[in-house]
Amino acid sequence: MKVMVKTENQSLEAIISSSFFQELCNLLNNESKPTLREIKQQISTPKIDQQLDMLIKEAIVKREDKRYSLLLPTMQASTSMTYEMVKEKVISYLAALSLEERSIAFIHLYPKNKDYSPFLLDETVPFSYYATIFNDLVTITSLATQEDAWTLPHYFQSHLKSAANSLFEPMESLIGDVDPHYYLDQVWTILDKIQQQRRRIRENIFLTSLQQFQLIDYQDRWVVTVPIQTSLTTFGLNRELEEEFSHLSFAEQCMLLGECLQYFRLSQLTVITM
Repeated sequence: MKVMVKTENQSLEAIISSSFFQELCNLLNNESKPTLREIKQQISTPKIDQQLDMLIKEAIVKREDKRYSLLLPTMQASTSMTYEMVKEKVISYLAALSLEERSIAFIHLYPKNKDYSPFLLDETVPFSYYATIFNDLVTITSLATQEDAWTLPHYFQSHLKSAANSLFEPMESLIGDVDPHYYLDQVWTILDKIQQQRRRIRENIFLTSLQQFQLIDYQDRWVVTVPIQTSLTTFGLNRELEEEFSHLSFAEQCMLLGECLQYFRLSQLTVITM
């Protein structure tokens, strides 16, 4: 099970990503509601009281009569007729698009601004994970079937977590914890030169990182290998379909997009906006 929570609270993110929280979920998933003393007997970690207080504040854990329980509902594969109907329509819609348009449509469909309450996700269920980095010049957005995906935005997102991620060790060695805004300034310069079809672009760590994340490639000259949106890009969904999709919960929308990614045999995709 994985906890899904919408938060900019890095302290809470660190707790949720920790082994303590996984052990706590396993303990609280049982029917018995342990006391603080019983939790401390089962889990050995510093500052349990403070961590529990934060989880209670965020409505993830409940404390009643000095006993603790999980408040999180478990999200499993949806079998509702409405979900299946919308999924068929979305797949049909996406299938009619070009590969580039399909990537943009996936990003457009993701419920970026939709509020939701924390929940437990059954990790056997297909799901979609969104990550983005941006400044005033450029936005790079990725959608993937794994929370830790080899994409540029997911790399920067991993820096918000306290635990080191071995997946990104090669990139850590290359660009480390470079400031995202400064990094994107350099990226915009590179992308602008590629758009102008300049043959000579000075090699540096920023160029290399883009190539390693498969956003650009050298084919007699440098080319961008993912879709680029500009202010002139026009995109719109069928209004009826967009309305039906919006009525699904956040979890259902992410599950549906995860199923669609699998349907089109995509593990991840990235779109650049300039």
